[in-house]
Amino acid sequence: MNGKDGNEISTVYLTFWNEIKYWLPKCTSEWISLPVQPPEKVEKIWTIAKTETVLIIMCNSIEVLNFQFAD
Repeated sequence: MNGKDGNEISTVYLTFWNEIKYWLPKCTSEWISLPVQPPEKVEKIWTIAKTETVLIIMCNSIEVLNFQFAD
């Protein structure tokens, strides 16, 4: 992910174990469970969107992460 100046601000990693977790190496120090776990459906459609201030991850139209970047 790049910031408004074009420089890299972080990378998004997701792990799909029993509980889905995320890690943003330049923003978090460890793997963190998604605040909302996705639906149990086998087929999942993921949407990832980023603005200058927030990273939003959705699964099957359900918001599972809304991460606010620090200033």
